[in-house]
Amino acid sequence: MWLRLGLSTGWPDIPAWRGVLAGVLVLNPIVAIYVGIVWKDVLFPSMLAAACAVGIAAGLGSRFQRWACAALSVVLLAAALLVRQQGIFMAPVLLLVPLISLSPSSRFLRPRLALLAFVCFAAVGLGLQAGTDASIRGSDGRSSSVGFRSIMIFDMLGIVSRSNRTAGEFVYPISAEQLAAVRSVYDPSRIDYVAREPLAEGWLGAQPNNALRQAWWAMLRQNPMEYIGHRAAAYATLLGLRGIEPTMPVHIGVDGNPAFLEAVGLPLRRDARDLFVYEVASAFFKWPIYRHVFWLVLLLAATVIVARTQLPGRLRASSAVIILSTALFYLSFLPTMISSDFRYLFGAIPLVTILWLILLLGASGRAVMATTATSQPLERL
Repeated sequence: MWLRLGLSTGWPDIPAWRGVLAGVLVLNPIVAIYVGIVWKDVLFPSMLAAACAVGIAAGLGSRFQRWACAALSVVLLAAALLVRQQGIFMAPVLLLVPLISLSPSSRFLRPRLALLAFVCFAAVGLGLQAGTDASIRGSDGRSSSVGFRSIMIFDMLGIVSRSNRTAGEFVYPISAEQLAAVRSVYDPSRIDYVAREPLAEGWLGAQPNNALRQAWWAMLRQNPMEYIGHRAAAYATLLGLRGIEPTMPVHIGVDGNPAFLEAVGLPLRRDARDLFVYEVASAFFKWPIYRHVFWLVLLLAATVIVARTQLPGRLRASSAVIILSTALFYLSFLPTMISSDFRYLFGAIPLVTILWLILLLGASGRAVMATTATSQPLERL
């Protein structure tokens, strides 16, 4: 976007220190390492970041270039909708970015343009969904049911572990032996540790979903403060407030579900290159960039600066949309987190980076961008 702006109208008057900081942001070692990992948690933010970039770029250039950028943004957002659960609310919110860029004013969205964008968004999403049905048909809906089930089990484990009640005082039955077993393995960093103790795992493992849902709700009503404490501790761990060890921030080599890897002919392995990547990655362990609370603070700081600084109308509106979407992303993990893996909140880092690139590079070029955007009106819709 900025290259096109510079070539077409002359480079904006950007102070050198802003360019240096922007370069540091782009060279973030976490992004450089994670983009090579085959995970939906990495693919998802890559799509969102690309959609935001081309969505903002839709405010520049010729009519064809603007429409092409907007169309690509819609396609990327429709695809992101299917990659991760958070896409359900993040993609529709970020759809406002290309709409803002194509509209004559940041305060006015053409109704027919918005309708066209949402229709295209839905059509692309449904088409991609139909194209992937064959590959996920055998799951029988387990992806969503297992997710909710794991959340409820994790919450109940946390409640009984943090409560001072005896086994007989809980509204949902638990024996003294099961209670002792749960408390011996529970950790707010992840649900997986319950598998270390069969007696603890068996307490809820055999319950059907409907019965488990009723038990979960009854336990929450009986122990609201324990639930809040459990969720607060789990979220603090995910944010890195308990150190980076529980978040497992680096994964190298070929690793994953052994059965899946065997099916595609990929053996578990690590070579010299993988070990070199780990050596580079571990050199930054003491930096704040490996703690998600650092990126959350940057988001809050960007929110304050966007509200107080002078930005072109479209950039300000697009920044507000990105802030809203990223904030919803952070909040979504507060009641749903079952593991503190670093990758779960990785999706916020590229979006926070885009926000700061807008602040560093956008304010200086506001007059040029306003001129460029208004000198090439779109056809009326």
